[in-house]
Amino acid sequence: MNTSERLQELFALHVAKKATQQEQQEFWDYIDDPAYNNNVDELLSVAFLSQTDDYSLEQSQSESMLRQVFKSGKAPVLTTKVRPLWSRLGAAAAAAIVICVGAYFFNKNREERQDQLAMEKILPGNQAATLTLANGKKIRLSGANNGTIANEAGITITKTSDGTLQYHISDAPAAAEGKMRHYNTLSTAKGETYQVKLPDGTVVYLNAASSITYESSYANSPERRVKLQGEGYFEVARVSRPVGKGSRAQMLVPFIVETNRQQIEVLGTHFNVNSYTDEKAVKTTLLEGIVRVSLSSSASTEASGSRVTLKPGQQAVLSSTDVISVQNVEAENFIAWKNGFFHFEDASVETVLRQFARWYNIEVIYTGKMPVRQFTGDIYRNVSFAEALKIIGFAKVKFEIEGKKVIISP
Repeated sequence: MNTSERLQELFALHVAKKATQQEQQEFWDYIDDPAYNNNVDELLSVAFLSQTDDYSLEQSQSESMLRQVFKSGKAPVLTTKVRPLWSRLGAAAAAAIVICVGAYFFNKNREERQDQLAMEKILPGNQAATLTLANGKKIRLSGANNGTIANEAGITITKTSDGTLQYHISDAPAAAEGKMRHYNTLSTAKGETYQVKLPDGTVVYLNAASSITYESSYANSPERRVKLQGEGYFEVARVSRPVGKGSRAQMLVPFIVETNRQQIEVLGTHFNVNSYTDEKAVKTTLLEGIVRVSLSSSASTEASGSRVTLKPGQQAVLSSTDVISVQNVEAENFIAWKNGFFHFEDASVETVLRQFARWYNIEVIYTGKMPVRQFTGDIYRNVSFAEALKIIGFAKVKFEIEGKKVIISP
């Protein structure tokens, strides 16, 4: 090993704070000996430039670091010899500065690498859900085999190869004669999404941290009613039945979606409902057909702004004061999640991170006021959390990772 290589090795040990007392003495002996000036110049020049490419330290920070180094081990002796690169510093002082700066960036970069590795371990969500049957039995669908997973009151529940939950009438008399209503609940946790084909043929896509409760058979029901928490996209099938026994006249059976503060009545249509409780408003977006949106029975339905009818391309917004307003929107943007995207349009940091929290199954904690920034664009939902942050460009936001907790500071 030649002198330059040995100097590099000793320098690296100093930076990592792993040098023994003997190695510290050897390093400073090289610094003090004029015979090694060229080797020292080369070492300091490369080390200083490489550590300050992306960051710079204030003078007070450098002085503080230098004092800390002088307190430990051998205090370097300042020399009056002037060298081209270090015109204002002796070699020993320069070495001490570089060691301090190197240690600072070594520790800083190590922390950043640890945070980066922690972020890369936060993976995107997947297709998974839990089905709760009327008898209380819970079935984890991600672990269930394809095919029949349950039978209930003349209804067979199956899981298809593409991961869809489906209901089929296997015993028509039993389904029709059932006097008790059997309710099932399909729920997704954070980081999960799933789809179900209801007994009437309606298809529902559930976003992360959501649930839908419905009857396993609508054979004797005058309406098709479901309860939604979170977010879901509905492709409602048109269902009709005789007005009366023996009648040829047909009537359409309404499909009703209940959320915590409103209900939506449709006949056959495609629409999206976002009713997350941590959002400021409940948003119902219509893509096809016609829907009526009204306040739930717990609120007055006689007040102004308590009931609206939507046309395709319109969105009903239920405010925290129980007023429903209508606005024209690009409806496809509000079902981007169903198609595998995050869509942001003038979205704040908090809005972006709320969506990330649900999909990546993380808890976001804020330690200060976030910078006022807005984001517009689409991101694939199959990228890692680290990649999503990189794409969105959170340049002025600091992230600290503790397991599934993401601590945010400006």
